[in-house]
Amino acid sequence: MSKRIKEYQEEHQVVLPIKGNKLDIGPGITHKRIILELYEKKVAPPDIARQINHSQEAVDRYIKDYERIKFLVRQHN
Repeated sequence: MSKRIKEYQEEHQVVLPIKGNKLDIGPGITHKRIILELYEKKVAPPDIARQINHSQEAVDRYIKDYERIKFLVRQHN
């Protein structure tokens, strides 16, 4: 069952409201991953929030954290 859930989520770029996803635990696909994949594809943050039914504030926070990490990695290379 978990394999089919993962396949569905990846194929449709959604996060199903199951316990592991809601609590952001386990190896399943997370909303953060989807947000950052869309961001890397140059999708605008408001469009990302709308597509995955997530708050704009959360999307902005994930992107800000991601950019901060990218900056730090570049600084140490």
